[in-house]
Amino acid sequence: MQRKHAYAYVPQATGEAFETYARRCGLTSKSELLKLLIRRELELNRLHVAGPGRQPPSPGRTKITAHLCDELESALSAHADGLGVTTSHAAALLVEQELSERWLEAALVWEPPQ
Repeated sequence: MQRKHAYAYVPQATGEAFETYARRCGLTSKSELLKLLIRRELELNRLHVAGPGRQPPSPGRTKITAHLCDELESALSAHADGLGVTTSHAAALLVEQELSERWLEAALVWEPPQ
């Protein structure tokens, strides 16, 4: 199985906050967290895009790489196309959304009602 990549280009401070958050959630890399968020997005289709759909890499941005299998990369590509954005832009939005919502952090401490 060949590995593909998805890249999220985010401001340096966002990249650092995402890495800290991933480690606080018990993950060893921000790459694994991004892959988890991509899988979640493909299941739930929660991403809404506002504004320009293309954000090329620029100075002051850092790259977060998610290593994906062919199937997951194809699904992400189709999903991003449907939203009218690049996979990189979709991935960056997922990073920013998770830092705002903190879904994983909440899920880790959630207890079902008794």
